[in-house]
Amino acid sequence: MSSEQLTWFSEPRSRHDSPDTSIAAAAKVKPGHSRRLDQIAQWVDDSGRTGMTADEVYGRACLEDPTQLSRRSTWHGAFSRCADTGRIVPKGYKCSRLSINNTIMRVMVTPRHKGN
Repeated sequence: MSSEQLTWFSEPRSRHDSPDTSIAAAAKVKPGHSRRLDQIAQWVDDSGRTGMTADEVYGRACLEDPTQLSRRSTWHGAFSRCADTGRIVPKGYKCSRLSINNTIMRVMVTPRHKGN
């Protein structure tokens, strides 16, 4: 094995703590991520007091863009982040619906529909 080949094993391929490429990629993705959260909040707001679950948001995304069919976990994660930011809130105690997998999902509304 040559000394050049040894560097393949001894030098890291990328830094894991804060690689420049990761920072650049995150900056590039951030505007799209924010638009997705805004879109989720708008859809939930459009549903009024009925609210929506993560599966219902995913279904709406698929209706508008069929390429989203393989991105269920992406939409569920964005739905959770939207709730973490306070853009959507739980409709109320024990307000839930069954998902497409027959699991219980919380119904969320926008803060302006919370008390209605």
